[in-house]
Amino acid sequence: FFFLMIRRPPRSTLSSSSAASDVYKRQGINAEYGEHSARQMAHQLRADWVLGALTLLLAVWNVFLHMRIGALEQRARVVVPTRPSDSARLERHLTKMSEMEEMMMHEMGLMTENGVAVERADDEFNVRVPSIMVQSGDDGRTGRYETRKLTISERLRYLELKTNSRAAWGNYFDMESRMFQSVCQRKSDLAEFDPTCIQPGKRTDEVCIGLYDHHICLDGLKGSKVPGGKPCVVYDFGIREQPQFGVMMHNHFGCEVHAFDPSPISVAFYRQSQELQALKNYHFHNYGAGSRDGVVNLYEYNWGQVGIIQEPAYVNASNCNNGNCQIVYPGSDQKKFALDVKTLPAIMRELGHKYIDVIKVDVEGSEYTLMESMFDELGCPPCDQFTVEWHHFSNDPRYGAGSSPELNSLVTLMHRCGFRQFHHHLEGGWPTGEDKYIEMHMHNVRYNIVSFKKIQDHKYGFARPGKR
Repeated sequence: FFFLMIRRPPRSTLSSSSAASDVYKRQGINAEYGEHSARQMAHQLRADWVLGALTLLLAVWNVFLHMRIGALEQRARVVVPTRPSDSARLERHLTKMSEMEEMMMHEMGLMTENGVAVERADDEFNVRVPSIMVQSGDDGRTGRYETRKLTISERLRYLELKTNSRAAWGNYFDMESRMFQSVCQRKSDLAEFDPTCIQPGKRTDEVCIGLYDHHICLDGLKGSKVPGGKPCVVYDFGIREQPQFGVMMHNHFGCEVHAFDPSPISVAFYRQSQELQALKNYHFHNYGAGSRDGVVNLYEYNWGQVGIIQEPAYVNASNCNNGNCQIVYPGSDQKKFALDVKTLPAIMRELGHKYIDVIKVDVEGSEYTLMESMFDELGCPPCDQFTVEWHHFSNDPRYGAGSSPELNSLVTLMHRCGFRQFHHHLEGGWPTGEDKYIEMHMHNVRYNIVSFKKIQDHKYGFARPGKR
């Protein structure tokens, strides 16, 4: 009806047209022009009524689908474990509703220029239309996967989760630091399996400093080298010259490991390492992870690595003269590298994977773009475990340590996908000790290393293929 009210001409227009026709007749003017205009208006009105009726039918059908989905959701809470067909039926309904909503949005999202309909170009140039991975019918790690666009109601909830958690507008303002240690009975940084890290009277992290920083949960993790185990897949993003995490997952658990790092220092290291190249199921890829596929500018970082952060210009308050202080441009001396990056969905398609056992991310600030793309395109992380080092995050000044706006948002989405954080290096993380960030007025640059384990599947998310 709103559509009809917009398109239907006002009554004053009709009456004035009739009055004009009477004047023409009284003046003896040929009424053919007036009759022609009336016929055009009648045709336009009929067309408007037809379009309005179609829009109304689509709206009614949309309401029906929402009601049907609500009923199926109620049934799914009880019958999904024993009636997988209901879950598939729900997914078909959601896909159908998403297609219809996309068609309606396409019809309603047209702009007009001089009366000509023009589609909006580059609508997803910067902001993606979110989609989600649909369920797989088998328990394999390899193969193709399907996605569908989120429905309007799902997109609204997704937007709520991101914005409210970032503003700490929810039940918990400290999602970043909330721990669920009970979900993992045995966690490990894998150093215990490296004989060179074992020395009497010392912790392994005191011997192998910085080599095994990421923790995983060993509960139920059975690779091909473990009795009764199955093949496992590991993605290791960011290795520099320290590939120990991936190497241990390959050697001790027998996992298929894919390591990714575009840093020139890492590419050179792999080319010179005969030991890595000799590993049968260890694969190195000289590109990074990001929010889009293509070439991006990455910048010189610490320890020979490249990172996403570009050092900003700042005022040197210690070098002032007559009220004017020196402006320093550190970016002019910071080396820039044009390097290849790919999104996680693109990498999975290229390597033929639809599910991963462990994802490790240590990419000097690019973890945000990687995870944002992952949530937008896949809905949830397609893995059992996810371990990441956070870089350059800030604290909410209202709450201090443990409440970071950017991390609260990401951790909330992880929680919604059925993941629970079972390890962090330090509650609230630790600040940088580099004086250059203080000089650049970046006083709140912090780091942390955390690990998540999946304990359940989100009802609209990708069901994990098989019990491990």
